[in-house]
This record gives sequence, structure tokens and C-alpha cells, in this order.
Amino acid sequence: MSLRPDSLARISIRQLQTFALVYELGSLVKAASRLAVTQPAVTKRLRELEADIGVELLRRVGRGVEPTAYGDALFGHATAVLSELRAAANDLNAIYDGDGGSIVIGVSPVAATLVARAIIQLKQKRPKINVRIETGSYEALHALLETGAIDMAVARFADGRHEKRMVRDALADEPLCLIVRSGHPALDLPSASLSDLMDFQWILPTADEVVRSEMDRVFRDAGLSLPESLVETTSISATREMIARGDAITISPRLIYLDDFEQNTFSVIPIDLPIRLNPIGITCRRLPALAPPAAALFDILKSTTDMTN
Repeated sequence: MSLRPDSLARISIRQLQTFALVYELGSLVKAASRLAVTQPAVTKRLRELEADIGVELLRRVGRGVEPTAYGDALFGHATAVLSELRAAANDLNAIYDGDGGSIVIGVSPVAATLVARAIIQLKQKRPKINVRIETGSYEALHALLETGAIDMAVARFADGRHEKRMVRDALADEPLCLIVRSGHPALDLPSASLSDLMDFQWILPTADEVVRSEMDRVFRDAGLSLPESLVETTSISATREMIARGDAITISPRLIYLDDFEQNTFSVIPIDLPIRLNPIGITCRRLPALAPPAAALFDILKSTTDMTN
């Protein structure tokens, strides 16, 4: 015998609940009592279920019932389906009550601090919300947005990306600047220029990073070659360590090292860099609308943009 592909599509949740309970109790009478219905009602549901599937699931034995091989096979799947439905109900109730739910947010490195602080605020207000963070470039996060794998992306906007099915909200327009540790010798130079800094160690992104070409152009336009003492990396933690413990200079938005600036351990060399980048912001799908947990995080992000000032 082979079941038709659509044979299981006609099964109702009530039928599965009744079948699972009769299977567990081994009695139509006990199941009817637990469900607060009559025994004939239980029998009718089981017969309809067996008719829909086309096989016998339970057979009468004395004053009770026992499962057939088909009943044994269906029971595990039935309990799994019912368990998932209970979990879904719990999630929906948590969202409705304002206490729970889940969020999947995509974050690029430049926005990590911004997002981390917003999540701290969110968890203080609604600690039961589950948050998962995916990291990557704007392009990678945009692909996840299109498939619905993430609820929103917080990253620097890419050029030419403003599709009608997406909504973008700017959070911070962070320029690139020359970052060093506080007390760095370059901070004592009167009216320092880029050429005055070439003997120091520099840390720049690797050549495959989009912004690196803009940085290289700054040196060329100043009539300079790249610094001889150069470390190339995309590791924020490694860059932070080399700046904090040495005399390295990096080109970066302040936002990446916001904690260090707030603790006065990092400073900016006052040289304007002719590099203009797109703002950092939130991108999300226009439809469907954000679920309440994601909408709550969105509102916090929008209300805390002054943290970068």
C-alpha cells in the first residue's frame, strides 16, 4: 500500500490530539473523560482520521485499545507536531504579553557597539526576548534580509542599494579619522599633516576591503606612498590591542572604538581625511512589518543615535 501525497493534508489538529491521547491512555473512555467529550465523539474522530489516512491506527482489545504498526509510526510524528504547536503558542503569547519572542539581527563590525548597547537596553526592559546576531558585510546581510533569514541589518549602507521592497533608516554618519592612543607622540605635533606621520606604524584594512582603495587614494593625493611600517588586518580586536599598547595609527570611524573614546584611552589626530562614506543605518523589509520584539529593538536603535556623539 502507498499513501497518496495529499492523504495527510486532510488531518486536523483535533484528530491528532485525540489519537495521541487515546494512544497514551490505551482507553477510549479515559480519553473521552480527559477531553470532556463523549466516547462516541472520540470514536468518530479516530474513524475519520483512519478514513483520511486509509489505514487502521488503533484496534480494540478487551476494554481498551492497542496501536497497530501504523499507529506506532504515526504517534511519534503526532507528538512532534503537537509539541511544535504548543511551542508556537507559547511564543505568540510571549509576544502578545510583551515579555518574549525572538529577533535575528545582522550586524557589520562598524555597528557592533551601537547594536550591543541597544540590546542591553532591550534586555533590561524585556529580558525574555531571545536575540541572535549574524555578522557580515552589508552585501552579505542584504542577502540574508532578502531570504528572510534576519529581521533587520545594521550596517553602513552600500551604494546603489535602495530597493522598493526595503526600508532604510540612517542612524549615524560616521566619518573616517586617524585614531591613536591618548598620549601618542603625534598628538604633540603642531599642525600635523599626513606626511608628518609616515614614520609611525600604521594599521589598515586588507586590500580586498572596499574602503581600503579610498584610504590608498588619500596617500596618493598627498603625494605619498603607503607607510613602510604597515600592518593589514580586518581584526578589530587586534587593531585595538596594537593601538592601545603601541604607537600605531589606524584609519577608522570612532564608533568602532567608542568604549575607548569614552574612557579617554583613544584620541583622534586632527587631520581631515577627504573620504566620505555612506551613513550607518538599519535596513529591513518593507513587508511583512517587523514583529513586536524586532520593532522594539528598532525603536531603541533609533532613539540612541546620540550615543555616537
